[in-house]
Amino acid sequence: VAEAYADVVTGMKRAHAATEAGRSSADDDDQALRRRLAEAYPFHPALIDCMKERWASIDAFQRTRGALRFLGSCLYALKSSGGARPLLGPGEVPLRKPDIRVQLLKELGLQNEYDPVIAADIEGPNARAKRIDQELARETPALGSVRPASRLATAILMCSFGGLKKDGSEGETLPPGVTEGELLSACVGPDLDSITATAVLAKLRDSCLYLHHDGV
Repeated sequence: VAEAYADVVTGMKRAHAATEAGRSSADDDDQALRRRLAEAYPFHPALIDCMKERWASIDAFQRTRGALRFLGSCLYALKSSGGARPLLGPGEVPLRKPDIRVQLLKELGLQNEYDPVIAADIEGPNARAKRIDQELARETPALGSVRPASRLATAILMCSFGGLKKDGSEGETLPPGVTEGELLSACVGPDLDSITATAVLAKLRDSCLYLHHDGV
């Protein structure tokens, strides 16, 4: 699993690199990525990083017990209902399960504040990401089970809580959010290439009510 995912992510980084130095940097990062994927299995290291580096800045979030509870609930929900992928990343959190949505918001001390966001853009009956996935499935049936728009939208939501620490500062955090490169690295895999993911992300930007893009 680590080899398969690392091949896709490193290939994407090499393709996006504008210089030979950039391509060399992607190759240098490749072994570290393979090691991290293997060590974090069955979780994607991007999900672990999200909880450890972003959610940790939220006072209500319990870094150990809260993290273990949430990860365990996600695995149980996927095992019970089927549809689990080789890795559980930020895009694979099963928000379609009401108890997972409730637990996520409870662990982060957010109560029901994000219910309208999830309903309108991600997992509601007429959610915009869901409609994009349905259109894609009609055009390319192989993407029907991949649900790339829902995967990307879910990953964006996971990165919308807390913030990364500012370099060289004590206690200061950056605003919530995720760069396109970080998002794609967390979501692409053997079943979703970066070209498709980038095109779907553009559709999400154009259609989602609650998705804010500042150009970075």
